[in-house]
Amino acid sequence: MSYSRLTKAQITVIKNKEKLETFASELRKLSFPTSPISIELTDFVATALEGYLENKTDSLDDAFGLNSGKKNAGYAHEFNRTRARRIIDLRFAGKTWNQVADELGGKDGIPSDEREIRRIADEFMIELMAEEIKPEDLFD
Repeated sequence: MSYSRLTKAQITVIKNKEKLETFASELRKLSFPTSPISIELTDFVATALEGYLENKTDSLDDAFGLNSGKKNAGYAHEFNRTRARRIIDLRFAGKTWNQVADELGGKDGIPSDEREIRRIADEFMIELMAEEIKPEDLFD
């Protein structure tokens, strides 16, 4: 493999993945019962590494089953989007950031801090404004 167009960090990642591939392969080659590592453990580690290296999981934590499964990005995104909609609606109604913070802060998971309220609005502003545009508004 030619590394000429890759950064040093990219080369390091490739070489580390090659080492993991070699390790998984060598785990599969261990002979039992002479191996000091149990067959169940070698199979667990080799399967997790192979799954990660084949991009079947997003991270090694996922490959080894170490994530609790409580994280639900879709829920968090929709929750924050709903909060942003309420904040942005008040801003378009002419409210100042302080008024928005006073009116919504501490309710329905909306923070009381004006800076945090601005951050939530900024994160979703373009997405929410784009939804308001109708095709007939764009063309005469």
